[in-house]
Amino acid sequence: MTKARQNFDDVAWDKNDEAFEESQKRLRLQSICRKIETLAESVLGKPATLVSPIFFGGFNVLYQISLEGDASDIMVRVPCPDLVQFPEEKPLYEARTMAFLSQNTTIPIPTLIHHTSSSEIGPCVMMQRIKSVRDMSDALAIPGQDPDETLVLNHAIAEESLKRLYRRIAVLMVELSKPGFPRIGSLMMLGNGQYSVVGRPITQNMNNMIQLANIPRAVLSAPNQTYQTADEWYIALAEMHMAQLLFQHNDLVSSEDDCRNKFVARCLFYALARQVRLSNFGFLEDSWSAQSKLSEFTCAAPDGSDSFRLYCDDFRPVNLLLNEEDNIIAAID
Repeated sequence: MTKARQNFDDVAWDKNDEAFEESQKRLRLQSICRKIETLAESVLGKPATLVSPIFFGGFNVLYQISLEGDASDIMVRVPCPDLVQFPEEKPLYEARTMAFLSQNTTIPIPTLIHHTSSSEIGPCVMMQRIKSVRDMSDALAIPGQDPDETLVLNHAIAEESLKRLYRRIAVLMVELSKPGFPRIGSLMMLGNGQYSVVGRPITQNMNNMIQLANIPRAVLSAPNQTYQTADEWYIALAEMHMAQLLFQHNDLVSSEDDCRNKFVARCLFYALARQVRLSNFGFLEDSWSAQSKLSEFTCAAPDGSDSFRLYCDDFRPVNLLLNEEDNIIAAID
């Protein structure tokens, strides 16, 4: 069992792999491809032609579309049915976040053309196709690695080149951290054109809990649930961790001692969240942890409310597209 699989139900994972293989076959059908072309034509008013190949990513399938008379192609991104557990919400939140970043930061984002939560092909996002030479993972990783394995940093890369690439990532991360929000959740655009946090936060772990751990959807927060403080969110996370121990059928524990340890760890995490301690762990206000007895903290904890930043738990080097000079020309996903 791989490291990625060891904390989830291996039976559920195998069934999901089989279902995804069937979905891949269906999403390659000529009838589906024609529907993609028809959607692009209806949105953009021009004859549209699918350009091979079809790309399957970690959560989405990407269709490249050429438009008659246009030099630039577009990409139609459709959530994979057996991978994305919130197919109506996720594309909508992603599209709104893309639009917000384009308007409020200098992060290079592909132009958002269209998005919908329902169409003949289901939820989808339509965006500008960015022509790139490679992505950041190609620049950093050992050449020729299996893309299905965890990528390893190329030890032969020149130190100056590595610093230059890391510096460009850092600039983007700093820009991503600038906008602040009053609540924890997902962005939506209101009727007045303003952005507001009104949808629940959707994490990769929440997706995995439903997909690979048999967690009932009712255990998770409601679609309109947001969180006013960091401690409220920590409590919600603690409840999700406990739910996995209660509902996952296979492979979560290896022995009675392992089960006992994981149960106690979850109870402690939940208790610390309820005691409003997790939000100050590692900061000047931390007077309770073992670490605080060994280290002298000098940085004050950030405000636990009204100061939240954008965060993506699936943000990776592969999501950064580069040009010939290895400048970042687009951040995707």
